[in-house]
Amino acid sequence: AGALDAALVMHLARVYGLPLTQREAGGLIATICAQLVALMGAIWGVHLVASALKGLSAGMSTVLTATAQGALAWYATLIVGQAADRYLAAGKSWGELGAKRVVSDIVESLDRDSILREARSEILKRLRTTESNA
Repeated sequence: AGALDAALVMHLARVYGLPLTQREAGGLIATICAQLVALMGAIWGVHLVASALKGLSAGMSTVLTATAQGALAWYATLIVGQAADRYLAAGKSWGELGAKRVVSDIVESLDRDSILREARSEILKRLRTTESNA
């Protein structure tokens, strides 16, 4: 996910015609992720639960837990993309309110349920396609 986020940020910088080194992109992602500590806690919680379920169910819960993990990663990447977009659109600036407020505003503006439903649907579709091709 980190490599995809970095590629996303680098692409957005090119869209805005702003020079951005890989180091700057990494710093930007680190700043955004620092503001998403609560979300990362949820992701780590899902990973822990997923590992426990896999062990208890002899791997039968893999699709369920993979879907949950994928949906949370989808959500986090969406937030990283929108935050980076706002930062770059403002000429590589968080503005007067700072990164914390920008990320907070993005999180508050999102309809989490519909985003997670869309992510879940897309992930399950891809899993089914992968299984049918195997």
